[in-house]
Formats: sequence, structure tokens, C-alpha cells
Amino acid sequence: MSGLQPSDEQYYFIEVANKGQVPVTVSQVYIGIKDNLRLVFAPNMLGGEKPLPCRLEVGDSGQWWVEAEALRQSLREDYGYRGWARVTPMAADRLGNRHKGRYTVWVSEPPWWQKFLRGLSRLLRFKNPFK
Repeated sequence: MSGLQPSDEQYYFIEVANKGQVPVTVSQVYIGIKDNLRLVFAPNMLGGEKPLPCRLEVGDSGQWWVEAEALRQSLREDYGYRGWARVTPMAADRLGNRHKGRYTVWVSEPPWWQKFLRGLSRLLRFKNPFK
């Protein structure tokens, strides 16, 4: 479980790898938040290389993703997060085992000047230090 990985802030990726010695079936991918709550995404909100449930052979891996803004909006509006939110990307297998990662997501809307610099850096093709 390598955790959430932002992709130019369009999507967050969750990669699950089978590092064990037997095949495993990933039955669910979700985000754990405070108070042992889980953000479980509907199939139309969670993209992926392989549909769930997914069998991973030894050494195999799979990636699933969620739109970054959909995740941030849910954390803001449904759960009251502001600023940074510590989330736990998780995967469950058919045996009920849970596999965890750890990641921090910026939930709040960035200030106007960060949006401006982000747009300017994309225009000029420079790396934005405020991502």
C-alpha cells in the first residue's frame, strides 16, 4: 500500500501491491478519516486499472484513483475539515484484512495568490512551489 499520490492535483492515486507469497483479492479501496469513519467511493467516482474486486498475483499491483476536488469537497462539506487533513488510504481483501497507508491532504480552498501563481507557473511551464 503506497498511499495517496497526487497527480498534478487532478487525481489522488491509491496503489496496492501484493508483496506476499500468495495471491490476494482486493475487495475494496477507501479513505479512512477521523473517528474511524471511512470515505467509500461509488464505482462511478473511483477509477481504476482493474475493476473491484480484483485478484492480485504475487508481485502484482493495481492502481485506483479519485478526483482530488471530489475528495477535498467531501472532506470539507461532509466532515467539516479545514486546512490540512490526515487521511488513511486503505484497501481491504476478501479475508477481511485491511492494509493502510498515510497521507495528508490540503482541504481548504487555496488563497487567491496561490491560484494565481499556479496558473502563472503552468503558463510559463515552471514548477509551482505552492502545490
